[in-house]
Amino acid sequence: MARRRSAAEHLPVEAGVGDAQCLPFPDRSFDAVLSTYGAMFARDAGATARELVRVCRPGGRIALANWSPGGVIDEVFAVLHRHRPGSPDLTRSVAAGGTAGKVCALFPAARVDAAARHFDLRCTSCRAWSETFLRSFGPAAPDPADTSGTATVLRAGLLRAFGNHTSPDGPGVRIRHAYLEAVITPLP
Repeated sequence: MARRRSAAEHLPVEAGVGDAQCLPFPDRSFDAVLSTYGAMFARDAGATARELVRVCRPGGRIALANWSPGGVIDEVFAVLHRHRPGSPDLTRSVAAGGTAGKVCALFPAARVDAAARHFDLRCTSCRAWSETFLRSFGPAAPDPADTSGTATVLRAGLLRAFGNHTSPDGPGVRIRHAYLEAVITPLP
């Protein structure tokens, strides 16, 4: 997706795949290191934070957007974990990186400027967004061979989670997504 988008926008962006806990870049490679709802899901948050600092040049910045505890995505992850046997508990990642205190603890040798933020996703209905979510978020995709009724229960749980954060918006709805914005300045 990143490659297609950068090409469409004529941006000189190079996309790659790597392990956030062991980034494939030399020390001090970047002026800015960014993660939008990504690094927070690495298995070892401390190792990931150290890697982000390692690849950031002196005077550079690390910017994170992490889902917030109690927000719609946190609720959705709880629903998935309850109704998808064997699925990872993604709410742990939200709890580990979604508050200013947790981010400060991950970056002890840095100045952390953090603020609670949100964006409103506009859609025709909670049901329409639930179906889109089920189609596009891999861990949520229903198993076509499942005849246990799990998909029905999962859909109902997602509708409740989205509904808890919804307000009317003309003929559609707005679903509020809470996140933490953190800008980290490593200290020399």
